Amino acid sequence: MKFNILILSIFLSFLVLTEIGAQHLKIAPDGIVIPKADHTAIVLEENGQMVYDTVTKSIWFYNNTIWKEVGSDNLGNHTATDSLNMTGKRINNLATPLTDMDAANKMYVDQHEDPDPDPTNEIQTLSASTEGDTMYLSGSNWLIVPGISDANYIKDFDGNVYNEVVIGDQVWLKENLSTTHYNDGTPIPNITDDPTWYTWYQSWNGAEYTTLFDAYSWYLNDSTTYSKFGALYNWGVVDTTINGGKNACPVGYEVPTGSQLQDLVTEAGGNVAGLHIKYAPGEYWQSSSNFPFGGNGDNSSGFSAVGSGLREYNGPFTYNKQRNWIWSRTGGSTKNVHAIRILYNDWEVDYRTNESGSEGHSIRCIKEE
Repeated sequence: MKFNILILSIFLSFLVLTEIGAQHLKIAPDGIVIPKADHTAIVLEENGQMVYDTVTKSIWFYNNTIWKEVGSDNLGNHTATDSLNMTGKRINNLATPLTDMDAANKMYVDQHEDPDPDPTNEIQTLSASTEGDTMYLSGSNWLIVPGISDANYIKDFDGNVYNEVVIGDQVWLKENLSTTHYNDGTPIPNITDDPTWYTWYQSWNGAEYTTLFDAYSWYLNDSTTYSKFGALYNWGVVDTTINGGKNACPVGYEVPTGSQLQDLVTEAGGNVAGLHIKYAPGEYWQSSSNFPFGGNGDNSSGFSAVGSGLREYNGPFTYNKQRNWIWSRTGGSTKNVHAIRILYNDWEVDYRTNESGSEGHSIRCIKEE
């Protein structure tokens, strides 16, 4: 009976394979030789059907959906036809690399044989920050690249970069502040029209100003041309009782006090401080006609003052490349605020105690003590 069933199976295989011109299944002295065919040419495949493919030189079977190759080798040199599921097992003991790609693969595999369970010590994906050159790892850590990383820059919230200069015991930023935000990210209002800017000054009732606000503007409302001079801020940007306790300077820096500005002037030469803290005439200052007895600067202190000009209490802009007022955070009232004034044609620096908070002046930040 069993012999008859075997004969029937061989006959049926013969009929099917004959349709595609395949060789017959046959019984050899030491086993069974299955039919040979190009499995891609079979059009009447059946679930469980098996052939030796004459093209790939390997055995294929049909699993009722697709043809699958039966273990042609033991992961030797071949092209994978499906994903490889390691079921939690490791790949190890790779041969000595022969190519750069082999070397990269071996390094990756060897790293993952590390018994250290900390995933941040494994090979990770690197990505660059959008600000500066800090490199972030996929394992939530980061690399700081010395000299070029964002951590080595002094930046305000807008990303403007500043440099330091040491004058006596003080550490100043060499550039006027240019930010349009406080360092917590809160925007500083940009007031461009004169009537709105004027409302502070107009609110004086004989004893105090009743309308106080923080605001900035660019000289002539033109940031493209005048951003190199820094922005012009009213005293509301400096006074924490007006702006809600905020600081516009980069983190770690602050607006100087009146006494700190006085110390700067003393350290820079007293009566001739104006010569030593400002740039020479040219890009930032108008030339003085009575040089050498005027105020053309040599910037020997490195403070690098520029002629930022002024926004008047009622809104107009004036004195660009001729004067520079620098706010302090000291003042008895919003009408008597302390500042220093630098002139293009004078070696002296005026220390002023009666500036109006409604005017637009420069801010130069000092390092916090």
